[in-house]
Amino acid sequence: MKQEVKIQVCAGFLASALLILAVSPASNAALADNKVCGPIRESKAYQQYRLRPASDFSKLIYLIDRFSACMIEIVYDGHYFKAPFAARVARWFLATNYKKETTSKEWIMRWCNTTIPQGTPIYVKFPNGKFRLAREVLLEEIDELDRTLKQDEVPLPKEVQLAPLAQFVVKSPAADRIPPSH
Repeated sequence: MKQEVKIQVCAGFLASALLILAVSPASNAALADNKVCGPIRESKAYQQYRLRPASDFSKLIYLIDRFSACMIEIVYDGHYFKAPFAARVARWFLATNYKKETTSKEWIMRWCNTTIPQGTPIYVKFPNGKFRLAREVLLEEIDELDRTLKQDEVPLPKEVQLAPLAQFVVKSPAADRIPPSH
């Protein structure tokens, strides 16, 4: 029973740790003003995300990486935790408990919303002393990540036509001489 409570508390803490990320449209300006996290495109977290296959799991890893470098704290049941510590706990918890059946937003609402077992809201404290609900910060960051990714897509100009793949297939003269296998 004690083990289950410890795991639940860690899970809740992880959720709050994820919430620390706090780089959203509403909070992004505050973060930039306070030099908390900086612009998304310039972050190491974003660069690493672009190298991984796109998935909800990758988005959660992005959040952890992004907030771990921020000068923020997670407020979990009245206790304050620095971002780098919260990130280590969050990474462990995510690795051991993530199931593909949930989206990144569902994960945030389940694990980064309220503490376990008390059920009190999890907050992010910014360097300027202001507090925000962790879930709001994380959900906004996911939306901002999606907008940034969409802006960074490079569409082909309309005048560029993709040639049929068949025109790039080169038939070797030797291929005609290979006897069929029986």
